[in-house]
Amino acid sequence: MRPLFLLFPVLAVVSHLCSSCTGTHSQGADMCQYNISHSASQEDKVRVSVAKVTPLVTDNETPIHSVTKFVSAGGDMYIFDRRMQSIYVFDSAGQQKSYINRQGAGPGEYISANDFSIDECQNLYVADVGTQRIIKYDYPDYEKFEVYPIGRAFSNIAVLRNWFYLTYVSEGKDLKIKLAALPFDNDSLRVLAEARIDNEYQAAGGGFTHLWKSDSQLMFYDRFTPFIYRLDNGGAEKYIRLDDNDIPDEEFINELITLPTPQRYAKAVEHTDKIIDISACYETSRYIMMEIMTVPVKFVVINKESGEYARLPNLLTKEMKSSIGLIGTCGDYFVTASTGNQEQNPEIVFLNVTDN
Repeated sequence: MRPLFLLFPVLAVVSHLCSSCTGTHSQGADMCQYNISHSASQEDKVRVSVAKVTPLVTDNETPIHSVTKFVSAGGDMYIFDRRMQSIYVFDSAGQQKSYINRQGAGPGEYISANDFSIDECQNLYVADVGTQRIIKYDYPDYEKFEVYPIGRAFSNIAVLRNWFYLTYVSEGKDLKIKLAALPFDNDSLRVLAEARIDNEYQAAGGGFTHLWKSDSQLMFYDRFTPFIYRLDNGGAEKYIRLDDNDIPDEEFINELITLPTPQRYAKAVEHTDKIIDISACYETSRYIMMEIMTVPVKFVVINKESGEYARLPNLLTKEMKSSIGLIGTCGDYFVTASTGNQEQNPEIVFLNVTDN
């Protein structure tokens, strides 16, 4: 699981995103398709089981250090090992097909890769935060490249239908833009969410990113607010609303950030009813699953047809003894991975969700 001591940053006051939404499960002033309260949900409405386990077989002798990010596209699996600055491409059986490690200062190389994304044609986009640019590597061999200068500091990226979505983008010397959209063909940055306090980037805590792509769907969590947004066409609409009572208030967050790390954890344990962060939110054709950073961590599954939801204490099953948490989807499966070790690559675990 993700370390809990990373979860307690500065309060981000409610941001202004560009639109609201309606849906069959809408209610209240803020119309969203799904409204949930993690504290009131039941644990026996769904069953999570292991559908299959795929070991990852690499060509080199050095095991994958960690699965920082997982993407499924065109029948292949893409694994980002951020510590090793490498992206692996595996076939559906877990055999390595490609290996991208272009760290350096030359043409088509990146200094500090922080994230990657895949478009509908399986082209690969790497966020080089060291040079403030995005490098596109063309499918299938990823040898040809194209550079998109961003000219601003930023954190994470997602690519969807000729748009870049960027988190924590600089405005002058400050990282005050929480979420922005940038079309491929020009540099007209569209601000979708603004940070309301100074140095909010330093507060971006529990998850590696708050952008989550499931096939052709992309979601964003506006941290320390009740809203998860669906993104498309350079805009955003409210998709999921959390219970206001589950969101930490300003007094509690400001108290946490004044404490050293061990005391922060102890203080957070006293407030097990509060959502400190959301580190994953993915969807299949029938379900949405979220990894909610409470103390302890909880997983919430939403049935998209009925709007009902269930809370799970963890992703572990009898067949799976370790998990790094929810990392993506592959078709109608949710995906996690084993932790691996210094001698063995992690295994990719495909999870099946069914109604009880």
